Amino acid sequence: MLRLQKACVFSTFALGKITDGRECPLTLTHVYCFLLPCHKAAIVMLLHYVVGIAVLLAFVDASLASQKAKAGERVEVDLGKTDTLVRNVDAGRQTFHFQGKDAGFFVTDDGKRVKSNNYEAKNGVLVIKKATRADKGTYEKGDNLVKTVHADGSISAVLGPVLQLQVE
Repeated sequence: MLRLQKACVFSTFALGKITDGRECPLTLTHVYCFLLPCHKAAIVMLLHYVVGIAVLLAFVDASLASQKAKAGERVEVDLGKTDTLVRNVDAGRQTFHFQGKDAGFFVTDDGKRVKSNNYEAKNGVLVIKKATRADKGTYEKGDNLVKTVHADGSISAVLGPVLQLQVE
């Protein structure tokens, strides 16, 4: 006699915390129910988790770009249209402004302007005139969630592009 088992796969993958400590609101949830012989149900559930994790990692890696530069080289950081770029470097979190009273400058989280003539805004692109090791870190848009409003009123979001700049 063939014994059938109802196999329900319910999985939730959460991206967790972003590197600077913010909570990430993104989760992927799947529910599948089917009748299978017991040994096959376990295999299907295991395959679901493996495929789910692989898909999740593919999406996470897709939004991370890496750029290498030598000290003294000119570097352009272009992540698309934005009012601000946020970078996380050894000196801490800093926001570069393309508009307003701080346009063309990095500003620290405590409101202090980073004094330097090494940076400029050129058509929505951050130009680092001569890269130094102090510029090494991650760069992303100030509001780095790409949001979609669906027909039913629900909203989904994915992380926007993040550039990891390495300076040698």
